[in-house]
Amino acid sequence: MGHLFTFVFAIMLLGLTVAALVLFLLVRLLRGGSNAPPSEASNEAKMIQELYLGLTRMEERVESLETLLLDKERKEGRQ
Repeated sequence: MGHLFTFVFAIMLLGLTVAALVLFLLVRLLRGGSNAPPSEASNEAKMIQELYLGLTRMEERVESLETLLLDKERKEGRQ
């Protein structure tokens, strides 16, 4: 019975080690690794900022369109 617990513990330890290794490699892959030059990192940051500003402007335009449509519906409903 003691050997069974040792075997199960060893399998669990092996599984946790593999999971930790996969997680570590996934994080490194998503971050681009530490080998990326600083200019690439700044380019990525600039691109993300531009995307954020573009999405913010788009959100404002959609809100304006919603306001116009609601105003139009209210005016049509009164007549």
